[in-house]
Amino acid sequence: MTSEYDNTFTTGLEWVWGPGFLSPGGSEEVATLLDGIDISGLRVLDVGCGLGGVDICLVENHHAAQVVGIDVLPHLVERCNRLFAEKRLDERLSAMTVEPGPLPFDNESFPVIFSKDSIIHIPEKQSFYAEVLRVLSPGGYFICSDWLSGTADEYSTVMQEWLDQAKLDFAMKNADQTTDSLTAAGFKLLAVRDRNAWYATTIKQEIALATGADGEKLAELIGREAAVHRLNSSTLKQQVIENGELRPTHLVCRKPLVVDSRSNPQVV
Repeated sequence: MTSEYDNTFTTGLEWVWGPGFLSPGGSEEVATLLDGIDISGLRVLDVGCGLGGVDICLVENHHAAQVVGIDVLPHLVERCNRLFAEKRLDERLSAMTVEPGPLPFDNESFPVIFSKDSIIHIPEKQSFYAEVLRVLSPGGYFICSDWLSGTADEYSTVMQEWLDQAKLDFAMKNADQTTDSLTAAGFKLLAVRDRNAWYATTIKQEIALATGADGEKLAELIGREAAVHRLNSSTLKQQVIENGELRPTHLVCRKPLVVDSRSNPQVV
């Protein structure tokens, strides 16, 4: 991930999605992602914890016993832990900086691994999925949202323009590539939910909060140049949502209870 997640950038994201949230939908999208899965009383690993809003939501709204957040950016992790302490949740919430690559946890450490909109920054997805499987307890859940590409072909001009405007190192795969990789890693796929239609509506809120009176407030908050950049990026993103090239997707997987080394793992 690049260093573009500076204070100005994250403040602009929180302006739209709420304190501690750096991607669309905030706590409501977390609830949608967890639909039908009870994590109460469980220990959760959050990959790409950002500013910690997701972690707080997992504890306060969904009653996880403990959440460990990891991120590659130390300044975000520092802000996470400060926020957890301010909310007096630091006995149940913690964040740590990690290096890209193998996860720094023992085998079968977590019954739930969660990630909201951060896997897009991980280029070596097959290796990452293998690590998630290793760290999950048998029968554990891997629940994530990822921004997928709507095509296996070259990006359109507007898609490339948005990627350049975003100035982030997105590593996007399409839905078939993603599900094939998860299955190859050994996961049982339980749900794949395309959220493109939802985001086609939600992006309008994002743009509205960067225009008019709200746009003026945003400019006061992060500066005129940054506010204009945010509006331009959101406008381009709306186009790639509407043409289907950007497809936010929910993925729910489960680790097999029993692994037969003579064949593919099976959930039993």
